Amino acid sequence: MHSMSSPFAALFTLLVSLFSGEELRIFLAVQEGPDLLRSLPDGPLSLHDLVFRSIAVLERKGSIHDQFFEALMNTFPNRRSAIHQVAEVWRAAPASAYPVHLAATALDDLFGDEQTASLRWFFSH
Repeated sequence: MHSMSSPFAALFTLLVSLFSGEELRIFLAVQEGPDLLRSLPDGPLSLHDLVFRSIAVLERKGSIHDQFFEALMNTFPNRRSAIHQVAEVWRAAPASAYPVHLAATALDDLFGDEQTASLRWFFSH
């Protein structure tokens, strides 16, 4: 696992490593219900865009909590240690320590500016 500069980047990297786009949508539907899915675009998205937007919606709804990480651990028992590490990073940060709209900057460090250009557009409109 990468050394993470933020809770957002840690969760982003984890979710990208765990899910395909379709698997993430199914997980979110089961855990959060259809309302959360309606908050995401229906059309095709890259996995990075889908994970970014999913975290933004989850954070706005206050849904990134112990039960969320427990559900991840139950779904991916072989990745329990990595999930626990990200949960600890997330818990340790104050709720307002890393606003989602600034997260694209941290993701530039991981994936480069071209990968996050659409995410910057998303938060500027």
